[in-house]
Amino acid sequence: MTAADGIKLDENNYTTVKATDSTENFVRDLSYIDFTLTFEPFDTIPTTFDFKGGDGEGAFVIRNVSQK
Repeated sequence: MTAADGIKLDENNYTTVKATDSTENFVRDLSYIDFTLTFEPFDTIPTTFDFKGGDGEGAFVIRNVSQK
């Protein structure tokens, strides 16, 4: 990864926008944050890829990243 927009790298980032107006169950606590990650170019462009930031338990993982 070469850059990020909407989040700060190497810092804790917290969701800021409430995802729903629901007041029931776990849905009332859903929030999100929009961000963009920029990666180095691939030699061969894969259909999808997984990104893992950090090691061990609690690592930041995004699965099935697609360019579409």
